[in-house]
Amino acid sequence: MKVFLVFFAILILNISFLCQWSDMDRYAVLQKQLKILAEEAASGAALLRDETEYSFGRICIDSASAEAYVEHVLAEAEDGPYFGLSGQLAAELILFDDVKGYCGAEAHGVGTGEPAAVVVLSYQGRDLFRLPFLSVTEIRRTAVYEWAGGLTSSF
Repeated sequence: MKVFLVFFAILILNISFLCQWSDMDRYAVLQKQLKILAEEAASGAALLRDETEYSFGRICIDSASAEAYVEHVLAEAEDGPYFGLSGQLAAELILFDDVKGYCGAEAHGVGTGEPAAVVVLSYQGRDLFRLPFLSVTEIRRTAVYEWAGGLTSSF
């Protein structure tokens, strides 16, 4: 009977390790995919400039087009295998440019006078871990895309 109890305890412990390992792997994959998605949204949003302001020598990111692009990227991701079934994706877009100003840019690591797009993505869903002592229901990732040098860049 003692052998059975020791075997059963080791079996339960190994099953717990396997559950934790597979859950942690899924968590790492979701973190990576969310970061890739945030980078794609930030880089695409920052490249949508307002042509009228650009003709006056100011770099201004078109807010409406940038918001539409971020929403498009989120819609595409929600149809994919990682985020669609068990959670919600949400995005926050913060733009810094010559027209909107650079107030608060330093908090996001953006240099003063450098137009940038900051995208903060959050994924909220069911608990990612099956074991009772860990509970993660939200993942947040941030990406910044910055126009280094603005209009005065030299090659």
